[in-house]
Amino acid sequence: MMDIQFVSAEERDIPVILAQAKNLIDTYEDVESIDYDKVLAWVARKTAEHISEYRCVIADGERCAWYRLCDDGELDDLYVLPAFQCQGIGTQIMQKCIHESEKPLWLYVFSRNIRAISFYERFGFSLRETVGKTRVILERNG
Repeated sequence: MMDIQFVSAEERDIPVILAQAKNLIDTYEDVESIDYDKVLAWVARKTAEHISEYRCVIADGERCAWYRLCDDGELDDLYVLPAFQCQGIGTQIMQKCIHESEKPLWLYVFSRNIRAISFYERFGFSLRETVGKTRVILERNG
Protein backbone atom coordinates (compact mmCIF):
# COMPACT_ATOMS: atom_id res chain seq x y z
CA MET A 1 0.00 0.00 0.00
CA MET A 2 1.18 3.43 -0.94
CA ASP A 3 2.09 5.99 1.75
CA ILE A 4 -0.28 8.93 1.07
CA GLN A 5 0.06 12.38 2.63
CA PHE A 6 -2.12 15.45 2.17
CA VAL A 7 -0.23 18.73 2.46
CA SER A 8 -0.84 22.36 1.55
CA ALA A 9 -0.03 23.17 -2.05
CA GLU A 10 2.76 25.63 -2.70
CA GLU A 11 3.62 28.23 -5.34
CA ARG A 12 5.84 25.62 -7.04
CA ASP A 13 2.72 23.51 -7.69
CA ILE A 14 1.05 26.17 -9.85
CA PRO A 15 2.78 25.23 -13.15
CA VAL A 16 1.83 21.56 -12.72
CA ILE A 17 -1.79 22.41 -11.89
CA LEU A 18 -1.95 24.73 -14.91
CA ALA A 19 -0.48 22.06 -17.20
CA GLN A 20 -3.18 19.61 -16.07
CA ALA A 21 -5.93 22.21 -16.62
CA LYS A 22 -4.57 23.05 -20.08
CA ASN A 23 -4.46 19.36 -21.00
CA LEU A 24 -8.15 18.92 -20.08
CA ILE A 25 -9.13 22.06 -21.99
CA ASP A 26 -7.15 20.93 -25.04
CA THR A 27 -8.69 17.45 -24.88
CA TYR A 28 -12.33 18.17 -24.04
CA GLU A 29 -13.19 21.81 -24.74
CA ASP A 30 -14.41 23.09 -28.10
CA VAL A 31 -11.36 25.35 -28.37
CA GLU A 32 -12.59 26.88 -31.62
CA SER A 33 -15.58 28.42 -29.83
CA ILE A 34 -13.78 29.97 -26.85
CA ASP A 35 -11.26 32.76 -26.36
CA TYR A 36 -8.52 30.24 -25.61
CA ASP A 37 -5.92 32.71 -24.32
CA LYS A 38 -8.50 34.42 -22.11
CA VAL A 39 -9.60 31.07 -20.64
CA LEU A 40 -6.01 30.02 -19.89
CA ALA A 41 -5.29 33.43 -18.33
CA TRP A 42 -8.40 33.10 -16.13
CA VAL A 43 -7.32 29.62 -15.00
CA ALA A 44 -3.82 30.90 -14.19
CA ARG A 45 -5.17 33.86 -12.24
CA LYS A 46 -7.69 31.73 -10.31
CA THR A 47 -5.08 29.14 -9.42
CA ALA A 48 -2.50 31.69 -8.28
CA GLU A 49 -5.06 33.63 -6.22
CA HIS A 50 -6.29 30.47 -4.45
CA ILE A 51 -3.13 28.34 -4.24
CA SER A 52 -3.25 28.50 -0.42
CA GLU A 53 -6.61 26.64 -0.59
CA TYR A 54 -5.27 23.78 -2.72
CA ARG A 55 -4.12 20.49 -1.26
CA CYS A 56 -1.28 18.46 -2.69
CA VAL A 57 -1.15 14.69 -2.41
CA ILE A 58 2.21 13.06 -1.90
CA ALA A 59 2.42 9.33 -2.66
CA ASP A 60 5.56 7.52 -1.62
CA GLY A 61 7.39 10.86 -1.46
CA GLU A 62 6.26 12.20 -4.85
CA ARG A 63 3.86 15.06 -5.49
CA CYS A 64 1.19 13.40 -7.60
CA ALA A 65 -2.23 15.03 -7.21
CA TRP A 66 -3.91 18.35 -6.40
CA TYR A 67 -7.39 19.53 -5.57
CA ARG A 68 -9.27 22.40 -4.00
CA LEU A 69 -12.32 21.86 -1.80
CA CYS A 70 -14.19 25.16 -1.55
CA ASP A 71 -16.32 26.28 1.39
CA ASP A 72 -19.50 25.98 -0.71
CA GLY A 73 -18.82 22.29 -1.43
CA GLU A 74 -17.30 22.76 -4.88
CA LEU A 75 -14.53 20.30 -5.65
CA ASP A 76 -12.29 22.27 -7.97
CA ASP A 77 -9.30 21.18 -10.02
CA LEU A 78 -8.94 17.55 -8.97
CA TYR A 79 -5.91 16.34 -10.89
CA VAL A 80 -3.98 13.08 -10.51
CA LEU A 81 -0.88 12.89 -12.69
CA PRO A 82 -1.17 10.16 -15.35
CA ALA A 83 1.65 8.06 -13.85
CA PHE A 84 -0.31 7.84 -10.59
CA GLN A 85 -3.79 7.19 -11.95
CA CYS A 86 -5.58 3.88 -11.27
CA GLN A 87 -3.71 3.41 -7.99
CA GLY A 88 -6.46 4.51 -5.59
CA ILE A 89 -5.23 8.06 -5.08
CA GLY A 90 -8.36 9.66 -6.56
CA THR A 91 -10.49 7.40 -4.39
CA GLN A 92 -8.63 8.51 -1.27
CA ILE A 93 -9.06 12.16 -2.25
CA MET A 94 -12.80 11.66 -2.78
CA GLN A 95 -13.22 9.85 0.53
CA LYS A 96 -11.38 12.67 2.30
CA CYS A 97 -13.49 15.37 0.60
CA ILE A 98 -16.76 13.54 1.36
CA HIS A 99 -15.72 13.19 5.00
CA GLU A 100 -14.53 16.81 5.37
CA SER A 101 -17.24 18.73 3.52
CA GLU A 102 -20.18 19.96 5.55
CA LYS A 103 -22.09 20.76 2.34
CA PRO A 104 -23.08 18.59 -0.62
CA LEU A 105 -20.15 18.23 -2.98
CA TRP A 106 -20.45 19.48 -6.55
CA LEU A 107 -18.09 20.03 -9.46
CA TYR A 108 -17.75 21.00 -13.08
CA VAL A 109 -16.60 18.34 -15.51
CA PHE A 110 -16.32 18.23 -19.27
CA SER A 111 -19.28 16.29 -20.65
CA ARG A 112 -17.00 14.30 -22.99
CA ASN A 113 -14.73 13.25 -20.09
CA ILE A 114 -16.55 9.95 -19.65
CA ARG A 115 -13.79 8.46 -17.49
CA ALA A 116 -14.06 11.28 -14.94
CA ILE A 117 -17.86 11.22 -14.96
CA SER A 118 -17.83 7.48 -14.33
CA PHE A 119 -15.38 7.98 -11.45
CA TYR A 120 -17.60 10.60 -9.80
CA GLU A 121 -20.75 8.52 -10.31
CA ARG A 122 -19.12 5.75 -8.24
CA PHE A 123 -19.21 8.22 -5.32
CA GLY A 124 -22.87 9.10 -5.76
CA PHE A 125 -22.55 12.14 -8.03
CA SER A 126 -25.28 12.76 -10.59
CA LEU A 127 -26.09 15.41 -13.17
CA ARG A 128 -27.32 18.68 -11.70
CA GLU A 129 -27.18 20.81 -14.86
CA THR A 130 -25.60 21.25 -18.26
CA VAL A 131 -23.37 24.31 -18.69
CA GLY A 132 -22.92 25.40 -22.27
CA LYS A 133 -22.02 22.82 -24.91
CA THR A 134 -19.06 21.21 -23.20
CA ARG A 135 -19.53 21.02 -19.43
CA VAL A 136 -21.88 19.68 -16.81
CA ILE A 137 -22.22 20.17 -13.09
CA LEU A 138 -22.38 16.98 -11.06
CA GLU A 139 -23.62 17.00 -7.47
CA ARG A 140 -23.44 14.49 -4.65
CA ASN A 141 -26.25 14.54 -2.13
CA GLY A 142 -25.87 12.79 1.18
